[in-house]
Amino acid sequence: GFEVSAPSALGFGTVFLATPHAEYRSLPAELDWTSTQFVMDASGGWAPYERFFAEQGVEYKRVGSAGWR
Repeated sequence: GFEVSAPSALGFGTVFLATPHAEYRSLPAELDWTSTQFVMDASGGWAPYERFFAEQGVEYKRVGSAGWR
């Protein structure tokens, strides 16, 4: 089943972060991000990780930022 307290991007091509709840402010260390994944961040909660995502080859877009569509 889905464990809310332990979010996982494994097996997903897209992660949509809609709200910056404290549980989702930091990235779980055990996740293995790949260049086939995409992060759409509605509130900017993962903006501090934008450089990390780029280094992993993950496309990161924040809703409303230049070129987000």
